[in-house]
Amino acid sequence: MKDEPTYDETWWERELHRNEKLMDRYLAALADNPDLARPRRPDDAPGGLPPEFPDPKAAGAAGTSDMFDLEGLEEALLEAAAAGEETADGSADSVDPGFENTPSDNEGYAEVARLARRFAVAVGSLELSRETPEILALSAPKIGANLAGGHGLGYDEETLCGNIVKCRWALADCEFCREMLEQLAQRTGRGIYRALADESRRLSGRIRERIARLRARVWW
Repeated sequence: MKDEPTYDETWWERELHRNEKLMDRYLAALADNPDLARPRRPDDAPGGLPPEFPDPKAAGAAGTSDMFDLEGLEEALLEAAAAGEETADGSADSVDPGFENTPSDNEGYAEVARLARRFAVAVGSLELSRETPEILALSAPKIGANLAGGHGLGYDEETLCGNIVKCRWALADCEFCREMLEQLAQRTGRGIYRALADESRRLSGRIRERIARLRARVWW
């Protein structure tokens, strides 16, 4: 009998990257052949589902993801992101009562998600030009999306390290934005870039604190 894998950060990072690559392959194939999106039964095609898109029910037996259907993770992450967005739609100081009553469980997710959303909105409000590269506008929302993805994975022993990995990805996106904003501020002298760089630096600090709190709960 195969030993159960250790669901540490290394395992989760590998599996999350694998899931992203599968999604990239699917989206690329869908762009080339939109008919793939049309509902049809697996037995409509010779040999059932094509090998590029294995049957999710068999994924656990065929791959390394024995316990989790990671190919279905994208839907869960989108739902988590939507839930985080609903939480942040109120006033800037509002906090979902459910989060407020269990701060030790979610390690302050509501607050850091609200800060990430505010930062993404501020960056999105910049007028795109040669001066402000599009990649900045694309990277800022990924901070909140990754935080929401980690929160959606949860805080149980099996998924906690996956949460941490998604927080690390959010931190990497935040640091990328900070470096780009600092370069823009230095090159143009515009105060808005300096203010946003300072905001991203504060957000990075909050994400680092969250990662540290989550890691403190890893005992295995």
